[in-house]
Amino acid sequence: MLIVSYTRTEQEPRIIKQIAEFRKDYHVTTAGYGPAPAGVDDHIELDEGARASGVGRIPGIFSLLLLLRLHRGYARLEPRDRSAFERLRNGRWDVVVAHDAQTLYLASRLSPRFGVLADMHEYAPKQSPSSLKWNLLAQPYYNWICRTFAARAEAVTTVSSGIVDEYRRQFGIEATLVVNATPYQELPINPVGAPIRLVHSGGVAVQRRLDIMIRGARVTGGCDARPLPGRRGDAAHGRASGAGRRRPPHPVLRASAVRGSGGDTQWV
Repeated sequence: MLIVSYTRTEQEPRIIKQIAEFRKDYHVTTAGYGPAPAGVDDHIELDEGARASGVGRIPGIFSLLLLLRLHRGYARLEPRDRSAFERLRNGRWDVVVAHDAQTLYLASRLSPRFGVLADMHEYAPKQSPSSLKWNLLAQPYYNWICRTFAARAEAVTTVSSGIVDEYRRQFGIEATLVVNATPYQELPINPVGAPIRLVHSGGVAVQRRLDIMIRGARVTGGCDARPLPGRRGDAAHGRASGAGRRRPPHPVLRASAVRGSGGDTQWV
């Protein structure tokens, strides 16, 4: 089994949990940026700085291909896909688990023996804030990805019932709900401390409307925000700083668990 993602695989909670489950029955190889995640049998590090080559170097070529709806041509020239395919093409895979719409074209080219499992973290055609450029160029491309590859995948999973419903309505895809949740732990139920502390267990992105959470924190008189490390974490830090009496602490990895003890919170 190959699990492929255009992210740092050792920091992806869904991938980490998949490895723990699938390695019971399969030889698991991951492909992604950065070092191998714990517990994997093999890891193929992809080039995070892949650059366009050949025709792809022509200025404006990618925007033109998207504008003309030449989506397969765009996908074949896309630097991440070209680079990843070269590193993975000689492998023989029974199943490819493709994380997010961005990897579905690559997964299909690898021709796994028993097909592709498409793990869709978002509703792909609306995964970024709406803009004229996105609606004109990117959204039609992701619609094509969903119609052409997600709809033909052997299985599809996603993260919420609303997204399950939307994939069914728009593309006829019967996705299975697999929620993002910290692995179950037997923990005591403790009294609520003051101020109430909020934890955002997820990535920092504008479309996730963290400002709503921050406004709610103002009502409690305090905010303890924990964004993920990354380019957009600093912006969330800045907004959360004005939401309560405390400056938000440094980000922690999503794999961390929250354990309450009276009014205190321990991160482990």
